Amino acid sequence: MDDYGVLGPIVIHAGSLMATVGALAFGFKRRARWEPSEEDISLGPQRVASLMSAVAVAVVWSTRRFPTSSGLLIGLSIACAALTFFALIAYGLLVGVQTYYRETVKENVVVRQNVIGGFSLNVEAKEALRRAREQNPSLTIQELFKGAAYDVDKMWHRLSRSLAKQLFVISYIMLVSCGTVALASAAILVGLSMELHSATPPTTKQASSPLLSAESNVDLTNQPAQAWEGAFAITAPHVAYASPDNTWTVVRERLGEAQESISIGMYDFNAPYVAEILLQALGRKVRVSLVISRSSADSPEGRILDDLRKHGADIVEIGRTSRFDTYHPKVIVIDRKWTLVQSANLTLTGTPDQETGNRDTGVAIESKDLAEYFSGLLEEDKKYARETNGADRRTDEVDRTYARYIPIPRFEALKAGFPGKGNETTLTASSMRVLPLLVPDNYISVLPAVLAAARESIDLELQYIRPGGTNRVKELLDSVKQAQRQNPNLRIRIIVTAPPLAEVAAKELERYKEILGRLYDWHLDSHVRFLNPRSGRNLTNRMIIIDRKVSVVGSANWTEAGVSRNREVCLLVAARDVAEYFTKIFQADWNVGLKAPAIDGE
Repeated sequence: MDDYGVLGPIVIHAGSLMATVGALAFGFKRRARWEPSEEDISLGPQRVASLMSAVAVAVVWSTRRFPTSSGLLIGLSIACAALTFFALIAYGLLVGVQTYYRETVKENVVVRQNVIGGFSLNVEAKEALRRAREQNPSLTIQELFKGAAYDVDKMWHRLSRSLAKQLFVISYIMLVSCGTVALASAAILVGLSMELHSATPPTTKQASSPLLSAESNVDLTNQPAQAWEGAFAITAPHVAYASPDNTWTVVRERLGEAQESISIGMYDFNAPYVAEILLQALGRKVRVSLVISRSSADSPEGRILDDLRKHGADIVEIGRTSRFDTYHPKVIVIDRKWTLVQSANLTLTGTPDQETGNRDTGVAIESKDLAEYFSGLLEEDKKYARETNGADRRTDEVDRTYARYIPIPRFEALKAGFPGKGNETTLTASSMRVLPLLVPDNYISVLPAVLAAARESIDLELQYIRPGGTNRVKELLDSVKQAQRQNPNLRIRIIVTAPPLAEVAAKELERYKEILGRLYDWHLDSHVRFLNPRSGRNLTNRMIIIDRKVSVVGSANWTEAGVSRNREVCLLVAARDVAEYFTKIFQADWNVGLKAPAIDGE
């Protein structure tokens, strides 16, 4: 089959062209002798149907490069084929049962034309038929029509005949439209199948990634297709950003433009200027909803939340439960259109309105499908928090029976990118693949395989790396090491932070020497560095960059709770522009990185 892959585009284009030509031909052809005459039913609806069909074929053809197009095309081709079958039966019945002929003489030649009869005779025709059949029981409607001098008004109610005509037109439109769309869909499916088999390396047993596209700016042939199952395909405005540089710029712009709703899932919130912009949104009658980790009532966060509640915000606090050890996401959904996923809390240091703050990163994406997904997630978390009264339930038993909110295949294609503002990086509408990574849902089941597939480089900028008893963090580190074994020239760089207190910092230094140095042969300076305070007051980032084309951004720390027991929200993003932006940040931090933790007073 591989030898025929080059014919895939030919099959796609030829099949679509044939379907379009067929639709136009059906619309502008003359009526066959066995069909109703053009004098009885005009060609107008027929021609409109053909143009609609041609447009529909063009739309189907334009979706051929969406990663989830195969599933859509299969469903579309089956549905259209079924509708074509039923339309053909209906059309045949109307022609066979409801069609009558009338004869006229033109230039001494008898001309026969077909007309559509009504579904019921009028009163006079019924009475005439009854009297005639008393004399001739075998008399037909056609013979009665002839006796009425082929006057349709003497035979059928106008409403009855009009209904028959409308059904004829509808069945014809369905026959042409559905038939041509089914043909185009089938041709595109065959062509895509040929291309897919051609793209599969003959030496590998692994299935070819469904993310590959000639229009994609990222080649993911080395990535495991199973790990990316359910990824959103997005061509839309999106912007990557970082703290302390410009997180507040992006968050302020997006929140300030909200018109309908703002949904937030957050761990910490004490920035009054963020609260102020939410109060302004509430003043515009924007619905504001917030699910947040429980805080003290007399804390700055508690006072901010109380103020927002007084102005109509829907706020639910959640402590430790059997589902989550800690509610720790950093996600914002605006107007069910924009989604912001970041490592930064809405705090003075995470989302600073000045030049100093923590090192964090995030990405904002305009996609209705992605926004609907995360809106559903936050609604599910809010419902769960209310069901448990958000109460702290100290338990070592973690509930694993609930229906996990895992990604489902969808796609979205929107308009091009928007002009840049401030210091954020602006990205045009390149093809992205975006997969939500959630804890405890799918983070640890997806990310190890993605890490192990790296071929050139893995850059990790993490608040800390703390393996524990469940070995989930060790599984991630082992995956990085597996990638290095498979590719000896793979570059591994890790930036972490450490507490500024000398005693604790010394312990952190020794711990990293033991874990990363002795166990994995990743040593200080060559592989591991500590964040320089010049880059940020503290490193609260959770950023991963793989081969400078795949990025992970979000809230999950590499601790046992962070990757398996908390509520965490991250995005796995395949977009070269995003990865390049994050790589610039990582490189800047690496260049000034320290061989030992920064300690106050030193």
